[in-house]
Amino acid sequence: MRVSDAIVAFLVGAAFGQTSHVRRIETLIAPVRDIFAAVFCSAIGSQTDPRLVVSVVESVPSPVITVLEWTTSWVNSLLNADSEIEWTYLE
Repeated sequence: MRVSDAIVAFLVGAAFGQTSHVRRIETLIAPVRDIFAAVFCSAIGSQTDPRLVVSVVESVPSPVITVLEWTTSWVNSLLNADSEIEWTYLE
């Protein structure tokens, strides 16, 4: 049976995640996990074509501005809701 290494690693991790050895495994793997994350990000970054990034930059500001507007309005509604509750409580 031919199975991808990633699938096998996921299944082994899921199996060990259900045992009583989880804390020990996490302690042993934590330093190596950070190294693998750095290597993964470096590998993906080195495979990215800079021309592709430049072509996508034009479409980035619109979603970013939208998310910032949503976040700002959400925070403002939370702040206003708290102040209304305080004023109602104090009256």
